[in-house]
Amino acid sequence: ELQTPEDASEEEEETVSQQNFQILYHNICHLAHTLIKEMNLGTQSNFLPYITYLEKTQKPGQIPAGWSKAGKDMLRKVATAESDLVDWIDINYKGKECIDPDDPLQRYALELVKQRGYDQSFIPLFDMLNHDNGRINTVHDGFFAKDGIKVRASKKIRAGEEVYASYDMSGENDYWGTPEILRDFGFVESYPQRWVFQDPDIW
Repeated sequence: ELQTPEDASEEEEETVSQQNFQILYHNICHLAHTLIKEMNLGTQSNFLPYITYLEKTQKPGQIPAGWSKAGKDMLRKVATAESDLVDWIDINYKGKECIDPDDPLQRYALELVKQRGYDQSFIPLFDMLNHDNGRINTVHDGFFAKDGIKVRASKKIRAGEEVYASYDMSGENDYWGTPEILRDFGFVESYPQRWVFQDPDIW
């Protein structure tokens, strides 16, 4: 949760992503291994506060890829036939020289990259913004903007009020909606929701 310490007027902005505050790599496989390296560094990690936050609050099994067999089987029954809600790790990364899905730490690191990362990077301050399509009060630039992500108030935000973003209505992901939020973050978003149907046969 991120709260503003003082009133923020509309279009007032804050840069929340600079290179020295990011854990950045060119693909999520390498980012997962970089995360493991930082975890193994312990107190010597340059990202110790964020790594500690991840390890204490983001336990394995929070997203469907880490659920129990019974939980996965239940979700497969309600998902579409071609959905990767449950099996995206095995579909995209098993046998691809990325991680060993049978290694608990490597699988956990890849889950964290999906759950807390943004494309190929972790952005700790931006990660503090919660998602709620009904209470969005910010807009932001693209994740790889030249000067870093700048978050702007889309309406007046009172001191102490929580700052919200939208994970699926930001305009960056036309293919991303409620099922993808469940897959990547492990929760079903409250209303208003966004459902994207890409299969032309349904129409």
